[in-house]
Amino acid sequence: MSERTESGIGRSILGSKPLVESGFTRTTLRTWTTWCGTAVFVVGAAVLTGWVFDIDSLKTVYGPITMKTNAAIAFVLSGVALLASASGYRTAAAAGAAAAGAIGAATLSQHVFGWDLGIDQLIFVESPGAAATASPNRMGPHGSTSLVFAGAALVLLRWPTRQSLRLVQGLAFTGLAFSLVAITGYAYGATELFGIARYTGIALHTAVGLFILHCGVLTAASQYGAIATFVDDGLAGTVIRRLTMPVVALPVVLGYAVIKAREIELIDRGLSVAIFAVAVIIILLATIWHTAAVIQGSDGERQRARDEAERANRLKDQFIAILSHELRTPLNVMLGRLHLLEGEVDQAARVRVARIVARNGRLLGRLVEDLLDLSRATAGQFDIAPVPVELNALVRAAVDAHALDAAAKGVDLAVGTDPALRTVQADAQRLQQVVSNLVSNAVKFTPPGGHVGVRTARRGGDATITVSDSGIGFDRDFEAHLFQPFRQADPSFRREHGGLGLGLSIARHLVELHGGSITASSPGPGRGATFVVALPHAGGDANALRGDTRKNYVEAAT
Repeated sequence: MSERTESGIGRSILGSKPLVESGFTRTTLRTWTTWCGTAVFVVGAAVLTGWVFDIDSLKTVYGPITMKTNAAIAFVLSGVALLASASGYRTAAAAGAAAAGAIGAATLSQHVFGWDLGIDQLIFVESPGAAATASPNRMGPHGSTSLVFAGAALVLLRWPTRQSLRLVQGLAFTGLAFSLVAITGYAYGATELFGIARYTGIALHTAVGLFILHCGVLTAASQYGAIATFVDDGLAGTVIRRLTMPVVALPVVLGYAVIKAREIELIDRGLSVAIFAVAVIIILLATIWHTAAVIQGSDGERQRARDEAERANRLKDQFIAILSHELRTPLNVMLGRLHLLEGEVDQAARVRVARIVARNGRLLGRLVEDLLDLSRATAGQFDIAPVPVELNALVRAAVDAHALDAAAKGVDLAVGTDPALRTVQADAQRLQQVVSNLVSNAVKFTPPGGHVGVRTARRGGDATITVSDSGIGFDRDFEAHLFQPFRQADPSFRREHGGLGLGLSIARHLVELHGGSITASSPGPGRGATFVVALPHAGGDANALRGDTRKNYVEAAT
């Protein structure tokens, strides 16, 4: 009983190039191997059926040359070997392949050494004089050699290494060349090939079956070497896959056209050769030109990717600089005030120091909380607990929390709520964090004498929160980056307004977790900005509110 192991497709080889999980997945390649094995098995079984019941249409499908009995048996064994290899039974695959290869080798030895081993008519007898047959019911050297190559290749797959896979692919490519010569000969009308039929003759379905067999061997040996490059999703694999079909098919089609033109005497021999040569030159030049164009396009893509990576690194460096500045500023204030307590100070001074330290401590706490929120969102660990929430009350509470800051700065802060709005399904703490962030930004970026307005409304099936201001605004170019982490309109840590620039990206993530959306608009720099949060109105499914936003946020953050 064979030990079931991972198939030749799935087994990784130490130090070899890994198989890329792209359009050509391991499952896809294993499926191709299975199809090839099934096709080869069916061809062999059909021909054996023809010999058993003496059905000539199964022995030969085109022309007078028949597939011999031993060839059909070898096809059945080879098909079973491919199927076993695709299913991971490499020992069984090697056994079937060895038997098929032995049949081919024994037949080939009869052609080479001129002896008769008595294997040709061991099961079925063929009358003398069959077309393209050196001895009754003996497959030709063409087919027997190809079976030796296929059998040896499948046996070597039992112990896949770099060296063995190179040899496997070399044998398979040679077998493909043998079968393509025969198939092309039939396409050109040379059914007995080159006029020496007893050495080169091969049945059409034998040639096609051998072609499929060697294709199956290649898909079973795709972990390394030429086939690994062919199935790779990178530039090399893409170029090879695009060019293989035209490079193979066009010369064959052209040759067929030239032969037909000569048959009806449109061209003579010299002109036909000249046409074929010029056409091949054109095909090669087109291939080179196309390859160069693909490489040029890939170079451009790599350059764009490199520029994007460099930009991302610069943004992260800027963020680290900003973070260092934002953490150092309150720390320096706290340390400076605490140093005063080391001397003789009165009680009133101690109270003032305590208030300053507490205020800067809270600022540090908010900075750390922003960093933790960013980390949770990026890792997909940012959960919410939606419950029915009175939206108008929540918005008023968030606005009231910033009323003193707005008054101290001389900014008019107004709030208007829609009494028709009742409740929304939301995490009250997180939704208040969103509103608070938007109001805080509006107050911070609005100059003294400016206006900040907050209002709620119902729009269709959504409840909306609109925060508008007459502050610094932003230009249209920056609008696309407004909610991205590490992006700020002013990246300098010496900028006037401070902050880490994470609030809007975290706010967007929280809103999307609630099943809503957040948008921003501005007429331009110095002309204010408007932010609109839209949330599903009451009755939403709390479990469905989270949506599929974590993945989007991670992609944006990276």
